[in-house]
Amino acid sequence: MTNASSGCDLRNRPHEANAAYHVDYGPKFSEGIFEAQPPKVGAAFLVLVPQVDEDGNERDGVRLPELTVPLATYTGWGLRDPSIGAPEQRCAFVGSYVPFARTAEERKKSGDPRKSIAERYASREDYIARFTKALDELVAARWILAEDRAAMLARGEKEWEEVQAGHR
Repeated sequence: MTNASSGCDLRNRPHEANAAYHVDYGPKFSEGIFEAQPPKVGAAFLVLVPQVDEDGNERDGVRLPELTVPLATYTGWGLRDPSIGAPEQRCAFVGSYVPFARTAEERKKSGDPRKSIAERYASREDYIARFTKALDELVAARWILAEDRAAMLARGEKEWEEVQAGHR
């Protein structure tokens, strides 16, 4: 269940959120004048962590077809590959794409708890029909522009082919 391109293993998730603090450089900071060096460190900002579904995909926000008819887990984080050290640390500004196993047998062999593609969709046509329905609902709700529909549908079809070919 490791993403070959990022080394991300969904069984090994981040254990802490990054903390950020209010800092005070003095009253003239907005003018580019630093009167307090080092700055006075104040209270921490509130850190919110999104909730995820059974596939590890975030629940909130506009759920694009890739999330409502998934072929993978899409994360906003990526852990470092063990080969470069510190595998428990996140890579800055890197997300991960962790495709589902193609079959139940592959899933069981790898220990992946997420349902395989074959367990989710009866066929390519079934997947494309569901993807198209999710896409059309977002177009109707005006979350997606009608002129972007064809390109997004083509991307959904391409992702199916890539995952089935084992290229992701």
